[in-house]
Amino acid sequence: MKRWICSSLLLLAACDGCEPEGIAEGEGEGEGEGEGEGEGEGEGEGEGEGEGEGEGEGEGEGEGEGEGEGEGEGEGEGEGEGEGEGEGEGEGEGGFAVVGDLSDGRYQRTFESCLPRGFADEGDFGFDVWTISNAGGVAVDVAANTSAVGDAGSCGVDTMVFAYAPSFEPTTPTASCLFGNDDIDDLGDVPCSSIEVSVPANDSVEVVVTSFTARAAFSYQLNVVGAVTVTGR
Repeated sequence: MKRWICSSLLLLAACDGCEPEGIAEGEGEGEGEGEGEGEGEGEGEGEGEGEGEGEGEGEGEGEGEGEGEGEGEGEGEGEGEGEGEGEGEGEGEGGFAVVGDLSDGRYQRTFESCLPRGFADEGDFGFDVWTISNAGGVAVDVAANTSAVGDAGSCGVDTMVFAYAPSFEPTTPTASCLFGNDDIDDLGDVPCSSIEVSVPANDSVEVVVTSFTARAAFSYQLNVVGAVTVTGR
């Protein structure tokens, strides 16, 4: 029985810009004569800001009426240009942890080198098959390691892990076998297993988890790092 227990994905981006502004001013004057006094003001606006003023003066004797006119015009033009550039980069890695129990079947396990063993216990190794798929347009490097269930940092199981492409067939375990790994530290002090494999664009690789000793029965956790999906058979 297999189950998925966690997944994560990170993406970052940033961008900057600026805005344009424009301001200009204009002034105008006008004069008029008549009997009386008059004042006039005018304002004008353009793209930006503009102001205008006008004045008129006149003199008269006796009684009468006088008119004065004043005109003012103002024009203002303003132009502004702004350019902004922004760049953003984002990187993301997907991490998956799946749990298995070597229940997909039994087969004749090979050596790490994928060569046949030829011992009396052949055919008595339980296994699980995990398909690691890359749906992207470029190859993805993937790291996978076994651990105790619920704790990626501890190891209480003695596993072996193999990579197969394009697929694994339990009746012919040496065929399509890329490589295998027994112990993470190669000394046996950490009996969990670890592999790194490149998954081609729009393709997949199958990872087989089995035991070091025949007839072993235990549950384990497979921790996978890479922008891929992980499914069981």
